[in-house]
This record gives sequence, C-alpha cells and structure tokens, in this order.
Amino acid sequence: RKVVSGHVRIAEGRKKRTRSRLAVQPGKTVTVDLGGYSLIGREDSKGSVITVHGNGNFTLKSSVSGSGSISGGNADKGGGVHVEAEGIFTMEGVQIEQNSAINGGGVYNEGSFVFRGGEIYKNTAGENGGGVYNAGSFTMSGGSISNNTAKNNGGGVYQGGSMAVSGSGTVRENTRETDNTANNLFLAGGRTVSIGGTLNIDAIFNILSEEKPHYSDDLLPVPVKVATGADDVDE
Repeated sequence: RKVVSGHVRIAEGRKKRTRSRLAVQPGKTVTVDLGGYSLIGREDSKGSVITVHGNGNFTLKSSVSGSGSISGGNADKGGGVHVEAEGIFTMEGVQIEQNSAINGGGVYNEGSFVFRGGEIYKNTAGENGGGVYNAGSFTMSGGSISNNTAKNNGGGVYQGGSMAVSGSGTVRENTRETDNTANNLFLAGGRTVSIGGTLNIDAIFNILSEEKPHYSDDLLPVPVKVATGADDVDE
C-alpha cells in the first residue's frame, strides 16, 4: 500500500504478523511505529517490504522495546527496505530479519540511511551486502548487524558509498557464503569508513578491504581489526 504522510501506529487487534508492503511516496514524511508487531512481505509477488521513494523521509520504530520486525521480503535490491536516491530512512529499535535480495538482503540504500538502534540479522544476499548494501550515505550510531550472509562480499555491510560510525554499533559474526569465512564490513575500492563522533569501547567493526586501509591512530579510541584480502592485520 502507498503511505502518503503522517504518523502510523500498528493498532492493537491487528494480527501480530501482517503481510503487506509499504511505499513512502516522493516528498512525504512518514513515521511507522510497529508497536511490537511484524510486517511480512507478501508471498504472491516479489519486492521489498518497504520502499522509500526519492525525497521521501521514513522513520521506522517500535514503542514496544525489543520487538517489532520487518521480514519475508525478496527483491533484486533490498529485501527488507529499499531506499531510493534522495530518500531518507531512519531506523530505531526494530528488527529487519530473514529477508533476501540479489544485493542488500536487509537494506539497499541509494539515499540516506540513519541506523540508531535495532538489529539487522539473518538476511541473505545472492551477490553482495547480506545485511546492508550501501550505495549512498550510511550513518550508524547504534544497533547491531549480525548473522547475515552474502555470496560474495559484505556479509554484514557492503560499503560502496559514504559511511560514518559512532556510539556503540556493532558489525560482527557475518559471513561470505562462497568460502564460509568472516566477512563483516567490506570496503569497495576507494571507499572509507569515518568516525563521526564518540565511539564507545564496546563498538565492534571488523573491516575487510579490497585495498590496504589508511587510517590515523589519533582517530581510533579502541583497537580496530583490519583485514586485506586473506591476511588479517591487528593494529
């Protein structure tokens, strides 16, 4: 269904697991409060569970702590959520789980993705980005990306745009299907990850890069594990 604008809360009395699709229209601002309920992709057709069209501004949250999920999507781009160019998606305290896509099993971002809390886990990609495929701007200040799988690279995150991290976010325990090895945050050639604020001591980002990474010790408050190719380097 098309969501025009405003604040939407999944009301009591609805099925706990509802099959539907949502599309945030261009230029509209929408907040969806799952309220502990689950939104599942429709079985009768292929596509993302949620699509944020260009210039749309979408916030997904749940007023019930630790619950509310998006699952069952199957698409070319973003099984759970597809953020089109110039779209904005903010995620707060929900789960995006068990979705699949060619790229971006959980989220495919071509616009702006702000990840403040929640979980992206157990999603799969036939090519890259099991949890997140980022081709736009990705800001992560909380939440976790774990137990996702991609056939090629970026079991957790395929970073092909710009990315800034802060707070206590974690990207860990994600895998590459082809050789069943750890493949968490993958940097495409020439791409970087910047520290956009205070990084908590419990933040974990295991990085794999096509090229030898360049970074400054002055900017790293905690040890970071960096891998290039098959060789792990602890700094």
